[in-house]
Amino acid sequence: IFNSLSTINQLQVTIKSVEPILRKFEDYPTVSKSDLPIFQDINFENVRYSFGENAIIKGFTQTFKEGGKYAITGCSGSGKSTLINLLLGNLKDYEGKILFGKLESKEIDENSIVSSCAYVGSQTHIYNDTLRNNLTLWNDAITDTHIKKALERVNLLSFLSRIDEQVNDGSFSEGQKQRIGLIRAFLKGSSVVIFDEATANLDHDNATRIEYQLLSDPDITFITVTHHLIKENEPYFDKIVRLGESDE
Repeated sequence: IFNSLSTINQLQVTIKSVEPILRKFEDYPTVSKSDLPIFQDINFENVRYSFGENAIIKGFTQTFKEGGKYAITGCSGSGKSTLINLLLGNLKDYEGKILFGKLESKEIDENSIVSSCAYVGSQTHIYNDTLRNNLTLWNDAITDTHIKKALERVNLLSFLSRIDEQVNDGSFSEGQKQRIGLIRAFLKGSSVVIFDEATANLDHDNATRIEYQLLSDPDITFITVTHHLIKENEPYFDKIVRLGESDE
């Protein structure tokens, strides 16, 4: 009993000692950020981003137009992933301007940027759940018709027979997992699709086919980051941004 009372007394002293700090948090002014109403043209104006003293992005200027098709390429360390994180609003401590329409990126809630686009990276996490939930991410509004159409787009129609099967990370090859990531993006129904080495684990034919579908859709803004461009699809891009050369 006495040990417990002693502990309580010590905790009371600790709580009292931090009360002035907690009051400072209450008094600290909060800065509200705007939501992004719709995904508009994105203007990078003389943007510079550094890690410490190392400048990764230097004086980058580029407009990504709504409905445009863009490839960002360059060697390792040229700033490709940094540029994508700036685009998604994950990095705010840059110099220059990043404008979504007339809104500065620093003034926009990054969650609203991420939610308005479909981002696909090189790695796809598989949940210990049904294949259906892994594709739809528990969105009950997505029907079997939607799922079938998305499976056709990535050449995985055979997955329909497994749709209610329990799966885990070991259930799929790396290429299949990457295509599951692509299916999630297609089912999201966003008009903005951003790839970050999203087809790196796919065979050439499937990668070419999936990328071409996006390049040929006039209603989609498509931005892909890649080490290796697919030669057959190069003519369909509005611009190929080569970092580490004149653009950075």
